[in-house]
Amino acid sequence: MMRGPGLRRKGAGPPFFFGVLSILAIVPMLVLAGGFELPRASRLALQSLTLLFCAAFVLEYVFAWRSASPRRGFLKSTAAEAILVTGLLCGMAATAASTEITGLKVLLVPGEVYLVLNLILKFLALFRITSRRPLSYARSFVLSFAGIILAGTLMLHLLPAATVPDHRISLVDAFFTSVSATCVTGLATVDTGTTFTRFGQGVILVLFQVGGLGLMTFAAFFALALGKGMGLREREAMRGVLNLRVSGSIVRVVVGILLLTFLVEGLAAVALYSRWGDAWSSVFHAVSAFCNAGFSLHSDSLSGFVSDPVVNWTVMAEIVIGGLGFGVLVDILGRRYFGISVLGWLRPTDQGPAGRLTVQTRIVLISTVVLIVAGAVLTYLFEAGNPATLGNLSAGDRITAAVFQSVTSRTAGFNTIPIGEMTEESQFLTMLLMLIGASPGSTGGGVKTVTTVVMILAVVSLYRNRTRVEVFGRTLPVNTVNHAVVIVSTAIVFVTLTTLILTIFENRGTGSDPRFLSLFFEAASAFGTVGLSTGITPGLSIVSKLTLCVTMFVGRVGPLFLVLALSQRQIARPYEYPEEHVMIG
Repeated sequence: MMRGPGLRRKGAGPPFFFGVLSILAIVPMLVLAGGFELPRASRLALQSLTLLFCAAFVLEYVFAWRSASPRRGFLKSTAAEAILVTGLLCGMAATAASTEITGLKVLLVPGEVYLVLNLILKFLALFRITSRRPLSYARSFVLSFAGIILAGTLMLHLLPAATVPDHRISLVDAFFTSVSATCVTGLATVDTGTTFTRFGQGVILVLFQVGGLGLMTFAAFFALALGKGMGLREREAMRGVLNLRVSGSIVRVVVGILLLTFLVEGLAAVALYSRWGDAWSSVFHAVSAFCNAGFSLHSDSLSGFVSDPVVNWTVMAEIVIGGLGFGVLVDILGRRYFGISVLGWLRPTDQGPAGRLTVQTRIVLISTVVLIVAGAVLTYLFEAGNPATLGNLSAGDRITAAVFQSVTSRTAGFNTIPIGEMTEESQFLTMLLMLIGASPGSTGGGVKTVTTVVMILAVVSLYRNRTRVEVFGRTLPVNTVNHAVVIVSTAIVFVTLTTLILTIFENRGTGSDPRFLSLFFEAASAFGTVGLSTGITPGLSIVSKLTLCVTMFVGRVGPLFLVLALSQRQIARPYEYPEEHVMIG
């Protein structure tokens, strides 16, 4: 049996060692590009170290090839690595022939490209190894987010090129920004547009793009793109991460998800560019909207465009599409309508009979429409007489702003009206929408729409004295109802504890202390990974900021995934205790 790259093979070191080495190899590159003022000798030393890392990985591959048997089979199973090594040598030869590049820079550019791609290969090897272990997809999902948060924190805090001059941020603020971006929340302790440079904003964009789609989704995509394919266990891992009921078609689903994401983001960026004329700002906000991240380069979010229909409806469309869930999008786009298939090649093989949307899809679509309409109507009623929000807008702009507020409240985090100036009724309504959140398998957070519907159906069944939970002529499994109870219970506990901690550390008895509702609002926004704020985030204490970081992380990875990642496999006991009733209610 031939092994792929990164697995233990004759002549090669342990995959963990070379995985760590591939990460360390990126450090000199970041230091060189990070804006540090380094003497010439130090820069030469870092450039030389980068080339030494390249040589180490090339030699590792050559020794593995020499020790392999048969060598032809080894080259076939490690084609991606062979192409990288060949590309590195050709790139160095090409740059050496150029008269415009001198010194170590002749070899440095292709070497840096090689190290980045090599890091991706090593991560793919780790993905393939961890997916072979029980419950590993949940652990891998959680750990991947933790890893990207750590990397983002170090880059935003340590690299001078990430922030504008004289605006270096503290470690806590860098950590908060990294958590908020990776967990696609949007809460910010510093102004994104004025604090971070284009490089720093690019780091944040990568964080919420990867965080929105999931790091393992990108890993699977690169595995396919590099010709490695996905085995049965890898497919099962991705099925769990993406919350899809597919097996054989998971490969094309992963590819379709990435292509659909970039297509929607690209079209939205073009639409925003037609209004703003700024390519970078358009791309940043397009990616932020689809990932439901809520990060904006404008200090007042999108309040300055409350009367711009193109900006409003473009952003709303992205938020809704990103919040539906990839499984729902696959189910909708992969079907035939009036004999015409939108993306027939994307249709999963086991998503239900043709012509009928799955129960999951129907619940998501109905609940999404109901929440948007109900939220918009109530927001309009609560804010129509408020001159600080909707009161001074035209009739058409009031409707648009009310709909936008309803859409963005369920995980996006953008705002076109000042949240802190909204009435208490509207703020409480926004909190409810934030806690419900988006749909399962989407870029958004919260307890999810389907979870809320399942809980409501379970309560209705109990009131009707029925033993089963039924919807659309189908019976929901008991485990599904139990998982919904776990998720909602976890949400209540975390939001309550977060609010309590914020109240303890922020209310000191002075007149400038934030109101309890504002603290409650902040906790709900963090758990729902929404990012809407009444404006108190920058002034919070260190303990409160770290508490919100934990809440954002739990809200993003999902309470159920967190439980799975921390729990062991259940062991069936060979006995049962006798039943005894207790009084409740």
